[in-house]
Amino acid sequence: MISVIVPVYNVEKYIARCLQSVKAQTFTDYECLLINDGTKDNSMAVAREVIGKDPHFRIIEKENGGYGSVQERGIAESRGDFLMICDSDDWLSPECLEKAYNEQVRTDADIVISGRYEVTADGTTTYDSMFPEEFQEARIYRSPDLLPAAEIVPAPHGKLFRKGLLKDLRFAHQVSYTDCELYLLALAQAKTVSYIPDPLAYYLKEREGNSMSADIRKFITQHITVFEHMLEQAEKMEVNDSFYFTVFENSKVLFYELGNSALSKEETKKLGEDFYRIFRRLLPHRRRIVPLLDRYSREGKVAVAKDKLLLQPLFSKKIYDRWLKKLMRERYES
Repeated sequence: MISVIVPVYNVEKYIARCLQSVKAQTFTDYECLLINDGTKDNSMAVAREVIGKDPHFRIIEKENGGYGSVQERGIAESRGDFLMICDSDDWLSPECLEKAYNEQVRTDADIVISGRYEVTADGTTTYDSMFPEEFQEARIYRSPDLLPAAEIVPAPHGKLFRKGLLKDLRFAHQVSYTDCELYLLALAQAKTVSYIPDPLAYYLKEREGNSMSADIRKFITQHITVFEHMLEQAEKMEVNDSFYFTVFENSKVLFYELGNSALSKEETKKLGEDFYRIFRRLLPHRRRIVPLLDRYSREGKVAVAKDKLLLQPLFSKKIYDRWLKKLMRERYES
């Protein structure tokens, strides 16, 4: 059985389409868990009207705790051997579950990843392969060579997970952006990942209230919280080396987002100082990260050398402070 988890919070304009797409699945061995995270609008009334008495659907009520708390509750309540999360403003193609499940059976994959359609508010639809073009041909990736799968967007669209990867995970509460915590910790334990280019899910971009449209301050602050929480969990798990390399590379990308913000000089400096907490947590894992920097970094030798110094406890804070000063100078003095 596949368990489809649908988070519900203030989505009355969108949830009918989402649930209708689940009801239209050609694969019938599924359950759909609607997790009501204390919604304040008429989302649940709309949902009840759509699902009626369909036995595939279960409604679970809870106090508001944020996206991570919904993921936890959905995983805990699920009965399936495999899980898929469909945000309630997104929707699935009719063959989504069937194609993802057939691919899992064919490859015995722990995670099946598909392509998706991105849909803007005006209805414009664009195909997104999810995988970088240079990685699409192989289709099946096995541990320890899972880095190509780490380069894709962590959003749940069209991803099928073996439940065993997720059952013990806990997520940061009262924050958004826990997609990366779910995906990267699942990937860190996976043995096989399979990719199919078929667009099995539809992602509605830029809707009002979408967390991805939030301000940069919230974006950075919540990512710091999520990354720290993710690294705390990883300490208690057996994870592959690519996990720490991926967190390191993603952290650098997020750090440079500060330079693209419209924040004040004081706010940028404060967030930049807070951000160092992530790199500090990675220092004990430098011996797992450095060999992958040599093999997979797309930056030049000088940049790689600086990354290695950042991971040296003796030099780390000094190197980071230089990075932050350079970013501040380029952002506010150029």
